[in-house]
Amino acid sequence: MTVMSGCTSTAQNDSPAGPARPPAEVIDNLPDYSGLSYLELNGNVPYFEGETDLPEGYESYTSLDLLGRCGTAEACVGRDTMPTGERGDISEIHPSGWDQEFYDFVENEALYNRSHLIGWQLTAENANEANLITGTRHMNADIMEPLESEVGSYVRRTGNHVRYRVTPVFKDDELVARGVLMEAESVEDGGAGIRFCVYAYNVQPGVEINYETGANWKNGQSTQTDVLDASAVNGDVPAETLLPANGTKDQESSAANNPDAAGIAASSEAAERADEAAENGTASESESVERDYVLNTGSRKFHDPSCSSVQDISGSNRESFHGTRDELIADGYEPCGACRP
Repeated sequence: MTVMSGCTSTAQNDSPAGPARPPAEVIDNLPDYSGLSYLELNGNVPYFEGETDLPEGYESYTSLDLLGRCGTAEACVGRDTMPTGERGDISEIHPSGWDQEFYDFVENEALYNRSHLIGWQLTAENANEANLITGTRHMNADIMEPLESEVGSYVRRTGNHVRYRVTPVFKDDELVARGVLMEAESVEDGGAGIRFCVYAYNVQPGVEINYETGANWKNGQSTQTDVLDASAVNGDVPAETLLPANGTKDQESSAANNPDAAGIAASSEAAERADEAAENGTASESESVERDYVLNTGSRKFHDPSCSSVQDISGSNRESFHGTRDELIADGYEPCGACRP
């Protein structure tokens, strides 16, 4: 079990050195993207070191480098770091490599998001240039947000703290990160509530990206995207079943334990269970209760009205709906992976 350090100060720190990075041999040996949107590393255990005292919330960010790129961001997330007001405007921030284009097959059409390394819901950071990178909609909404929401839900529910570190991974002098390494572990319970070590690739199916400049274009390949199931990823996973940090194990052999495929299977199984329950008259109360949802008619996803992704849905694609979860699934909609309505 990893014992964590540093959750002892409420101060925010921005420095050239910034928080400690994961081991260089891990960052330097991450495998190139080959079809999977994320990998679980190190047995799904963060690379944190040291010991901890009684936790208090803190935040630490790395100052931008000479190319204007972000570095590692770290926080001890607690109720004391979470937002108490409305989310602010971040449109004036243009992270390195920001070369926005729009595609009709991307949710809300914009390829790039101003991706928070540490999500707003965790530390209330708005227009902090040391915490925003150029990230694809797929990486930001489908991979990062579900993990952020898992942490946020745990902290709000328990009042405990979570040590949380996100490291953008750039290659050479490229302006757009190839991905982000996300690490988290709950403090008071020694990782029993939250523990993961996930590398998310900064990709968008159907789009080719020039990571040196941020330029992008359609590549004619599949545009299908899948949402990470944070509740399945979070927790202990046998190390021998996962892709090592050096990338020497065949990526395809790790798919059963690190899947975009599992996300598809989970959605398919959920739909099948809903259909079966409806046919048998055994639908659960939560699935058959009428309530309010927000629909994205473009991506065919439905959200809780309080979901952070709702504000990003364009007006032409946003609809309100009052009814049951079963009705939406039967109509071809999928639940948002972040808010899990």
